[in-house]
Amino acid sequence: KGFRGCCLELNSTASIVHAVMASKDVTIDAALIGADGKIALGDHKSRECFHISEIDNILQRLQEQRSKKGKPMSEDMKKAMHYCRRFKPLKNDAMVNNGAAKQSLMRTVPDQNGKKVKRCRDFEAAQLLNLMPLSSNEARHLVPTMANNAHLDTLVKEIQPFREFDRRMESRV
Repeated sequence: KGFRGCCLELNSTASIVHAVMASKDVTIDAALIGADGKIALGDHKSRECFHISEIDNILQRLQEQRSKKGKPMSEDMKKAMHYCRRFKPLKNDAMVNNGAAKQSLMRTVPDQNGKKVKRCRDFEAAQLLNLMPLSSNEARHLVPTMANNAHLDTLVKEIQPFREFDRRMESRV
């Protein structure tokens, strides 16, 4: 229903997808912030984002429910669980179970005028936790919407203790 008459077009940088759906032009680009202050994620911009460790926990709970009912897991679900276990960035399951890691990044703080603002958006928090940048410069390149975020240095420092392992790519000689 939603994709009837849909035409997808990728620009030369492959970063912007223009989806034309039933006379509605929607720009989807995770590097853009719209006039409404939300990241241009199309119909998904108002939905909650999850980082890989949260998805791992959701899939584990689903697996437990299915095994209690005697229902097997599909191959796709098994592959998704394997992927999540391999790449999940958080080492502390308690931080994941109660959402503390992401909520900590998204907490509100006073700005220069004393107005309370979130330090980052939901999508940005999920991306920081998935990608675990080592520096604010790396974070700016990986999550472009955070380029002018005044709290970026602090956010990057705060995620470092959450690391499960060191993800740096170093040449091994």
